[in-house]
Amino acid sequence: MLQCTAVHPLPPPETLLLVAVRQDAAPNGPVSFLSDHMLCEFGEGHDGSHADLLWETGTLSWETGTLPKGVWARWADSGAVEFVPLPWCGAENETGEWCAVLSEHPPGHKWEVTDPTRTAFAADVIANPEKYGLPPRPPGLG
Repeated sequence: MLQCTAVHPLPPPETLLLVAVRQDAAPNGPVSFLSDHMLCEFGEGHDGSHADLLWETGTLSWETGTLPKGVWARWADSGAVEFVPLPWCGAENETGEWCAVLSEHPPGHKWEVTDPTRTAFAADVIANPEKYGLPPRPPGLG
């Protein structure tokens, strides 16, 4: 299934700092954002609010079975945003990859959801490596 394409502006840094302090949910390390928008991590067509991971808190412990948590931004189509610290899903597929989406997410574990932007970018890198500063593909490679 394809990834939901809902986008929401990232709150200002002051708001995110207040979230970390008020929820006692400090990040595990420095936080940097790749853009000024949040992208929904669920599969397309899901019910309910959208969600994006802002930062990780806590650590994974195999001994105790403790999953790391994350501070997730959840927003409705109306634009209202809430910040919630929730554990990761923790479901595991047959290759040992575990689902890195918040617990109790709508159908579609992380390995079942394809980001169409990332897929298109990867295809473009393969087709046009020079555009990205990579050596040209050898002749005869599909």
